[in-house]
Amino acid sequence: MGFVGDALRVLAWVGGAVLAIAVYEVLRASVLRRVRLRLQRGMRTFLAENRPRLDRFKFIRKHYLREALLDDADLSAYVLRRAAEAPEGGGVAALRRRVLEYVEEIVPSFDLVSYYQLGQGLARPLVRALYDVPVGRRAATPPPAGGAVVYVANHRSNADYVLLSVVLARQVALSYAIGEWARVWPLESLFKRFGGYFVRRGEKDPLYHRVLRRYVQVIVREGVTQGIFLEGGLSRDGNFREPRAGLLDAIVSSLADPSFRGEISFVPVGLNYDRVLEDTRLLSEAGGRARAPTLGEKARSLARVLVEIPRSAASRALSIGRGAWRAAWGSRGTFGLAAVEIGPAVTLGELLGGDPSRVAALPEEARREETRRLAALLMERIAAVVPVTPVPLLCLALARVRGDGGDGVLAADAVRGEVASLLAELRRRGAPLALGPDLDAIDAERAALAGEADDRRSEILALEERIVDAAEVDALVESAARLLVRRGVLQEGPGGLRVGGGRWEVVRYYARSVAHHVGQRIPGPGAEARSARASHAPRPT
Repeated sequence: MGFVGDALRVLAWVGGAVLAIAVYEVLRASVLRRVRLRLQRGMRTFLAENRPRLDRFKFIRKHYLREALLDDADLSAYVLRRAAEAPEGGGVAALRRRVLEYVEEIVPSFDLVSYYQLGQGLARPLVRALYDVPVGRRAATPPPAGGAVVYVANHRSNADYVLLSVVLARQVALSYAIGEWARVWPLESLFKRFGGYFVRRGEKDPLYHRVLRRYVQVIVREGVTQGIFLEGGLSRDGNFREPRAGLLDAIVSSLADPSFRGEISFVPVGLNYDRVLEDTRLLSEAGGRARAPTLGEKARSLARVLVEIPRSAASRALSIGRGAWRAAWGSRGTFGLAAVEIGPAVTLGELLGGDPSRVAALPEEARREETRRLAALLMERIAAVVPVTPVPLLCLALARVRGDGGDGVLAADAVRGEVASLLAELRRRGAPLALGPDLDAIDAERAALAGEADDRRSEILALEERIVDAAEVDALVESAARLLVRRGVLQEGPGGLRVGGGRWEVVRYYARSVAHHVGQRIPGPGAEARSARASHAPRPT
């Protein structure tokens, strides 16, 4: 009897455990199903309201795209040629295993719910916690229907990916070319589900570049809308970097495929910030570190960015709780403005002149030369739409007032006069201004005065315009200086403004991002040292 009782008790415990697991699984499946259905409903509502551009090819399962690349005739011929040239590399089987590894690494697995519900649900509040994003021109000339569209942008911060996705979410779902910095858990999985594909910078294996090239050509042929940062990496000193033409060469070469019948269009995008979260690290690299940052240094930089997000959100919530948000920050985000300006679309044929397919048919070196010329033309268009935000504008004024002088106090009137002069010149040149909500009311007053030009005496109108201009300059200097003072970059005193000890390079970093709009170039840090090294370098005989 005792044995039977023990057996029954064990069976009861086992049955209870099995029942508990079964109930848990049923509840979990029910909850997950409800969450999934809610996300799908939200996604469908968003798509119905905004009708963004979606590329059908993105919805093809990763498995099929992987198999298509593994069976690609061009890749297969290259593998056979490599195996014959270097049999010590393990032969065809070893090379195909490496191709499979590269394909698994590169090819994304786009998921619409992840992109529009998970990704945007996380990105929008994070961007708003960090920055105020002004609403400006979003697409002056929409790209033509059909063919492939490539958004090309400058690269200021690792936040560029998130910012651009948030701004363009109502128009298009972008597939990004993403650097290795994001190949860490869980970012790698997230970016792949958002449609991003990873690019190794500085990879020496030609097989890898062949696989990447074929993948890019496939998505171009299928009309996938993608975004690339043409500089290939973050600007270290605020100036534009030399554009990288590798991905552009693959895009142009897609025209050699006779099955590709569409047009390739480029949309230039300019990004700028009142504060770049990585600015001091980038400047330390620009100031003399010749080597590229290690994977550990990239991870630490990313960790600093991720730490800033909850800290800035907590700071903002605390300010609101004290009832001093508008007094302390106006309507700004914690770090001021993050602005995006989108220029008119331009086709590859318009850029290169004539039939662009002739370029794809050129010999490799000649084609790469044309691709480098294309990259330079696109960088000019990107530079033209980089928005001018308050902090870079004030920093450019500070740099111009200081000139070659020392670190003394800069007269407040001189700084305001330089800001006014820069504003007038920027407007005359048609540069995109993103001055933020603090100056919206002043812009409305200026527009109202312009509408009254025929009904008011000229001297009264001129006086009112001067008053409005002065109010605009005062508001701009105040809002930008407040952000710089909080960072310890700027100090305000009775005699004027003084840049904090050793912080002039930070001022110049932001000034460089907009100096090109007025035809000025501010040399980067370490330029003098590089020039001196070059002057002492042995010359070829």
